[in-house]
Amino acid sequence: MKILFLKTRNPPDYAFIKIIQKIFEIEAFTDTSKSIMKRYRTAFSDYRYNFKKVLSALVQEFQEKAERLVVIHYIYHYNLGTSIL
Repeated sequence: MKILFLKTRNPPDYAFIKIIQKIFEIEAFTDTSKSIMKRYRTAFSDYRYNFKKVLSALVQEFQEKAERLVVIHYIYHYNLGTSIL
């Protein structure tokens, strides 16, 4: 189920309802289907949050490495009079 909504920011309720009906073969808006929908919404929200957190950490790491490379290039260029790139 996560793969289906990985690219979706806020999947519509009817999509969850239809998928739950097909997978579990239950009627929409019953207590069971509502319970399943609540569980999956929470799981998707947590998954998206953790995915975003990991991506943010990778972006920050990349930015720090890029900044260090610029500093190293600057030091090398102005101390030795040549460019490393």
